[in-house]
Amino acid sequence: ELQETYLQLSKLAEDKTVLLAYPQGTSDQDGNPFWNASPACCNFYGAPVDDVAYLRSVIDDMRAKYNVDPKRIFVFGHSNGGFMAHKLACELSDRVAAIASLAGAAPSEGTACAPTSKVAVLQIHGTKDETIDYDGGVALVGFANHPGAKESIAFWAAKNGCDPALTVATTTYDLVTNLAADETKVSRHGCPAGGAAELWTVEGGSHIPSFA
Repeated sequence: ELQETYLQLSKLAEDKTVLLAYPQGTSDQDGNPFWNASPACCNFYGAPVDDVAYLRSVIDDMRAKYNVDPKRIFVFGHSNGGFMAHKLACELSDRVAAIASLAGAAPSEGTACAPTSKVAVLQIHGTKDETIDYDGGVALVGFANHPGAKESIAFWAAKNGCDPALTVATTTYDLVTNLAADETKVSRHGCPAGGAAELWTVEGGSHIPSFA
């Protein structure tokens, strides 16, 4: 409910005739929902929850009940959900065509990631994110380092066989209400078909940008 209030994807889904599922993470012993996504964020109590299996079942259930195009299954996640989106790109590349991560990060160094096919990846990140730093670091005391936004998209560029150079595009977007116009800058790696690796940098953007 919080993510729908924030992102308002239901209207987009109605307008574009997209099937939309909002999975709910497990609640920890403090009552806070989380995804068991990464050593960097945010399984505070080390619960042995298999969220890859859970989200695979959500996708498979949607496919069983509705007319789903198996080549157009997309995952979007914010913060801890952004980390989870990256994990699904690693582990469910046979089902997921593309992911978008807002204020999440690619797998931490040393974390296994072996996709069996290309997954297109969009990383969206504010330069003033006070929780998951744009340049990488430790989000939470006792947790692992997470890569920065540019490192995260470079990680996927390598997986997808893209040009290692990150090129700034002329494209800009005005996505955030309380920042100057066209605050979001687009950069991308040159990639073969099916393996896009793109970064949207929200100049001055926080962990929870106020989207228009």
